[in-house]
Amino acid sequence: MLPNTPGTKGAVFYPRWGDITQLKSLQITVEEFEALRLRDYQEIQQKKAAEIMDISQLTFH
Repeated sequence: MLPNTPGTKGAVFYPRWGDITQLKSLQITVEEFEALRLRDYQEIQQKKAAEIMDISQLTFH
C-alpha cells in the first residue's frame, strides 16, 4: 500500500511485484469495498460478513 498519492483520496493498493507505473486504476463500489474490508482486513468469515451486510452468502462470494 502506498500513502495518499497527490490527486487521490484514500490509500493506493498494489501488488508487491512488478512495475507499479504500469498498473491501471480500478474503481469499486462502496459495497465492494465493504466486502473486502470485512473479509480481508477484519478477517470475518464469509457467512458472518454477508449477515453484517444483510446480503446472501452467495451474493457476498
